Amino acid sequence: MLAAAVTLTAALTACGNDGGGKSGGGNAGAGGDTGKDVSAPSGASVSDYCDAYVRLFAEGDVDAPPGSQIRDWAADMEQVGTPGEMSDEARAGFEIFVSYAKQVGDNADLSDLEAPEVVKDREKEFGAFISYTSEQCSEQMSDLFSELGAG
Repeated sequence: MLAAAVTLTAALTACGNDGGGKSGGGNAGAGGDTGKDVSAPSGASVSDYCDAYVRLFAEGDVDAPPGSQIRDWAADMEQVGTPGEMSDEARAGFEIFVSYAKQVGDNADLSDLEAPEVVKDREKEFGAFISYTSEQCSEQMSDLFSELGAG
């Protein structure tokens, strides 16, 4: 799981549009989705937002399909929402990513979130989301990677 988290984080930091990643059976075909189906609040604390975000990379329920765990994470992110200080552009990127994650198939895994169709034609917003999240959540990500590396 640590390798998948590091790989996904690196791919997402590069805006996820390098043509790499799996676009096979796990994806739901949400390419170009505007995120309009995400109705997350915009008053979360940065701490709550980051704690929810890093759960994507934590060990999940071994009995649940990986895609189900990604969808559960997306629902949690939608419930927690974003900090009010997040820019409109980053918020739009958040909505795109969460919308896509809510639609993955049962066979999806973290590598499916690297697929170019996640951000099709919305690289600027997605990049703003990743930049904001990487900056604000670096401590939580570092702590999680240390935990996963120790396990």
